[in-house]
Amino acid sequence: MSPIYLLDRRGHPIPADQRDDHLPRHLRASQRWRSTAAAKAWARAVVERDGECARCHATTNLQADHVVPPSEGGAMLAMSNGQTLCAGCNRDKSDVGGGEEIRG
Repeated sequence: MSPIYLLDRRGHPIPADQRDDHLPRHLRASQRWRSTAAAKAWARAVVERDGECARCHATTNLQADHVVPPSEGGAMLAMSNGQTLCAGCNRDKSDVGGGEEIRG
């Protein structure tokens, strides 16, 4: 079965499981969120779930990363939109401008 796609606030299609409409307005992608407790809890949960870098399997200097950036319509706090990368791999991904999912 193919995934169900819905439209984000700007009319871009995104997978239905990555929508953030269920979140309070102040936690949605269009809002500032980096310093919120919810964002920090999301990052901790993603890193704890994965336990290693999705690219190089390192277990130190781990960071939570959005597979689809919120600026491109990805859900801010959806676990399905999170992956763990080490600082080096996250920096390399950012340099390339990639929004690709690493984990399988």
